[in-house]
This record gives sequence, structure tokens and C-alpha cells, in this order.
Amino acid sequence: MLSAPNSGQNRCGAQSYDVRPGPTAVILQVRPARSATSRSPLASKSKPKPKPQKQAPLEHKAEPVQQAVPAPLFSVGDAVHHPMFGDGKVESIQENKLTITFDGNVTKVIREDFVTRKR
Repeated sequence: MLSAPNSGQNRCGAQSYDVRPGPTAVILQVRPARSATSRSPLASKSKPKPKPQKQAPLEHKAEPVQQAVPAPLFSVGDAVHHPMFGDGKVESIQENKLTITFDGNVTKVIREDFVTRKR
């Protein structure tokens, strides 16, 4: 036998409670506004920030390390080969870029790792 809703017991015989939404009271605590002259009690107890300490100058300065400059792979006048442009001759070198004149009087600037030296 089924009992009527909210009668105190559910269908399994356990105690049931009437849980209907009802008015909810919200309690707010109102704090008095602070004036511009009042200070926080924590502000008066705070410790002053320590000043950064200056480090003593080093007595022995490190000497600059000279990096080994790799020997250039190519030099002006070398015969080179490029897979797309074919055979050519190095006209100038700037850092790792070669200015190469290929067959047919075509001049290109190409990184040195894209060409091979013809022997």
C-alpha cells in the first residue's frame, strides 16, 4: 500500500521530510564606513621593507672567452652545385650566405648549407 506524499514515511518505510521551497532569510552584516583619516590596525604593526643590499664588486673580473670561428666552407671563386639551380661560381660571401652566379648568368644569394662544393 502506498502512503500519501509527505505523510512521514516513504514507500520503503523510511522517514520522509517535507522539503518544499520556502522563504529564505538572508542576513547581512553591515560594517561602518572608514573615514579617510582612519588607519587599519594592521598597517601600524607592519614592518618596514628591508632595503636591497648592494653586492661587493668582484675582485677578479672574468676575461672574455674567444669563441672559435669556424673556417669558412667556401671561398670566392669556388665552383659549387645547387640541386635546383645547377652549377655555379661563388662571387661573394657574407656570414653564411653566398652570392652565386649560375649558368645562364643567373645570380642568387643562398645559404652555404644548401650548396655543395664541386671538386
